[in-house]
Amino acid sequence: MGKHILEILSYINLNKAIALAQAHVEHINQNLQAPDDYKYVLGAPVQYVHCYYFDYQVQYKFELSQDQWSMFTGAPGFVVNRKNGLLKTISWSELPQLPEQSALWQRNQALAVQLARNPITLATLRRYLPLPLPELVAFYIQLRRVDIPAHQKAAIILAQLMRGTGIE
Repeated sequence: MGKHILEILSYINLNKAIALAQAHVEHINQNLQAPDDYKYVLGAPVQYVHCYYFDYQVQYKFELSQDQWSMFTGAPGFVVNRKNGLLKTISWSELPQLPEQSALWQRNQALAVQLARNPITLATLRRYLPLPLPELVAFYIQLRRVDIPAHQKAAIILAQLMRGTGIE
């Protein structure tokens, strides 16, 4: 069932993410005011549950000595959001958070599946969702609809759980 949740929430597959990332790198190369003897190239993606990460990599036409690498300092890379395809530059301080965010996604995904499989009570939702009571009741009523398949219910719960974390 967990895979169904990602299929519902994750609209961007690896091939689409690579295409978006390649377009981003090409855009940088076209708009970069720098010597013509180097360019940014697309590195291999690192897949996380919620995004694809790409390093900013530089290709130099000639051999670039290690002492010249510092002229390429800046952000280490960027991510393509699996849910909506948006690109975001990642800072050095954000980079180590990606595995933690991915683990949080996985934990919340397992919780969402568990909640969707069992009868949901308002008290159970209150335990996991920090929503004001009127919003929580409305969410509870939405989930109680009998025409929602279990995998879709799990996806709805997961989206709500992730809203509380600030991770999309």
